[in-house]
Amino acid sequence: MAKPRPTQFSIRKSKPFQGKAWRVTGYVDGKRKQFWFATEKKAKAEASWRNKEIEAYGTKLNLDAELRLEASRARKLLTGTGLSILEAERFTLEHRKLVIRSKPFNLFAAEYREDIKARLATGRLRPRAEESLRETLKRMETHFAETLLCDITKEKLAGWLSEMPLALRSKKRHRGYGHQILEAARKAGYLAANPMKEVETFKENGDDTEEISILTPEEVSRLFKCADEEVRPFYALAAFAGIRWGEIARLDWSAIRNRKSLSGRLRRKRGAAAS
Repeated sequence: MAKPRPTQFSIRKSKPFQGKAWRVTGYVDGKRKQFWFATEKKAKAEASWRNKEIEAYGTKLNLDAELRLEASRARKLLTGTGLSILEAERFTLEHRKLVIRSKPFNLFAAEYREDIKARLATGRLRPRAEESLRETLKRMETHFAETLLCDITKEKLAGWLSEMPLALRSKKRHRGYGHQILEAARKAGYLAANPMKEVETFKENGDDTEEISILTPEEVSRLFKCADEEVRPFYALAAFAGIRWGEIARLDWSAIRNRKSLSGRLRRKRGAAAS
């Protein structure tokens, strides 16, 4: 339970700051304030004046019965939260501004598809990544439809990922691209924070803490020598092209530009090895 904030200003002697050792502290509009004085007398006078202003403030307002009753109910609702009525009101207003500024997911998806198209045309996005990004965007649009972006929570995202009838690797991929999509929404001002950041990554066999290591040139050479001829090209793509295993698993012949020349070289190598 949060500790309630003091409603009045207090004084205390502290480590001197700019030659002044007496400090007056309190809260103004929910924000902590402090004022320094050289003598205890001046500090007491300042605290007394500020506390009288706080006590007199309510007597200077003409509040009708309905407003007083509403304020009393608000205080009861906030009991134990550590929040004042003013702080709760500010939070509500900020959330309301976010709701007004936010958009339904399907409208944002239309905007984001145009961004994907532009990035692809300028070479900032690779065709294979563009295909995967569009797939994730379509799945999210189907699931969240007209849901406001600001109402998409980590719980809703975790449920969406868990319910997909896909392999673990595919779910991890959709989580990664989903993070990228929602980060774009955050930068556009439709979200206060990216909720996908709080969604836990999917673990294989309950453990994804295996340390990532980098092979030395000598180790790569030994790997190629002992690897089966059919899988050796995959190791070459990973070692020399920097392609991740998840991307390699999705490759097909359409991604190979010089397919005929590559096949010819492989046949010549097999013939030389046979002779």
